[in-house]
Amino acid sequence: MSQYIYAIIPYDSGMKLSDEEKEQGIYAPFFPELDSIDSEFTEESLYSMLEEYIQINTCYRQSAFTNNKDGYCWIRSEICQIAKALGAKEVWYVAELSADAMMTKDFSFSKWKEDIKGKDYTVRLTTDVLKGNAIYSYYHDDFSDIIMERPQKEKYPKKRDNK
Repeated sequence: MSQYIYAIIPYDSGMKLSDEEKEQGIYAPFFPELDSIDSEFTEESLYSMLEEYIQINTCYRQSAFTNNKDGYCWIRSEICQIAKALGAKEVWYVAELSADAMMTKDFSFSKWKEDIKGKDYTVRLTTDVLKGNAIYSYYHDDFSDIIMERPQKEKYPKKRDNK
């Protein structure tokens, strides 16, 4: 069974957190930028702020990112809206155990990003990755290849020309 997936949104709060806050995060800070976004991921109990990023527990398993035959993933679409509203140009999606490891007083988000870039277990999130069934430890999403709304299917198939 796949792990739960967490969205990691780069965000510089300008705050210096205590060691205890670095290990727990600040739960449910208020972001007026998110008021207009209708998403379950903006519910207070799902996100926390740390010094360099915001962590959102999507409450969905990694497998929710795969086998999306049309390349559309509603989780990705909603997280993208949230990230852009907060001024982010990228999002990292990580497995639950990796997210837990980020909650330490010595963790550096900037160093972590550089350490995992280019590794076999890190993949750039694209519509092709979403169509497949491979599961990775880390997904990097720069929003360059994203479908924000589910493509509409034709209601009635076109008639074939049987000449």
